[in-house]
Amino acid sequence: GDGTVGWALQDLDKVRDTGDLAQDVPFAVLPLGTGNDMARTLGCGGGYGGQKLLPILENAAKCGEQGMDRWMVHFSGQDAAGAAFQKSVQMCNYFSIGWDALVARSFHVKRETSPGLFKNRTI
Repeated sequence: GDGTVGWALQDLDKVRDTGDLAQDVPFAVLPLGTGNDMARTLGCGGGYGGQKLLPILENAAKCGEQGMDRWMVHFSGQDAAGAAFQKSVQMCNYFSIGWDALVARSFHVKRETSPGLFKNRTI
């Protein structure tokens, strides 16, 4: 899913920074997550319906390469105790703050704390 793509790209950046990787590495986005916004945007499908994975992988292997914009978001402020903090996050799909971010964060926390409730896309 989207989070896995972000994680993989950050790790590829770390390898590139060591000098062990001199060029970009193509990768495929498989729509196996719960939201699949990135997969949908890139034309890879909107979700996994239980079909066999081999045809999905074969289709991904036939797709052409497409560039992707990425950017850094820098946060700074004070936490509830008044201590200053700074954090930087690399984004590769979209970034939002506000009501939608609250809903998405609440969903993520619930999914992490109660994984049994999220066994398939219809629940």
